[in-house]
Amino acid sequence: MAVAAGANTGGAAARLAAAGQEALEAEAEEARQLALQYLGARDRTERELRERLARRGCAPAAVDAALGRLKAARLVDDETLARRYVELRLAERPAGAVRLAQDLRRRGVERATIDGVLAEFADRIGTEAAAAEVLRRVAGRYRGLDSTTARRRMCGVLARRGFDPETTAKAVENVWQEMEQG
Repeated sequence: MAVAAGANTGGAAARLAAAGQEALEAEAEEARQLALQYLGARDRTERELRERLARRGCAPAAVDAALGRLKAARLVDDETLARRYVELRLAERPAGAVRLAQDLRRRGVERATIDGVLAEFADRIGTEAAAAEVLRRVAGRYRGLDSTTARRRMCGVLARRGFDPETTAKAVENVWQEMEQG
């Protein structure tokens, strides 16, 4: 009789484990659907998705499973996101490498990934031409100001965008000369 009772206990444990696995799979599917909704709004890093799913009460194991599936399908890819982010920023709001790296790090992209992506765009990031373009876009703010004040403010704009001091100095000088001539 003891053998029969042990066999029953083993069967119950197996059924309980199977039910637990089914519940985990259901929760992982729910987490995957939520993540897809978040991705439908805009690209998100793996960390951003983890944080959002955790706030929604998804279990860590379900989040891991859901993100694993999304990564396998290449719907979550921090390197691709970082590359697109840098391309967009360079086209719309040029910035220096420091600022781009800070922005990506804040979103949860790993340092090695950031370094690799920034290296791909090294010839376009933080250039004097990009800095000058930023200043030309905002040049109207500085007309009528004295030279010292205008140059200081121009330097501030570029510093906040992550341009290095040498590039900033050259761009400010060139754009200030253009403003004086034109």
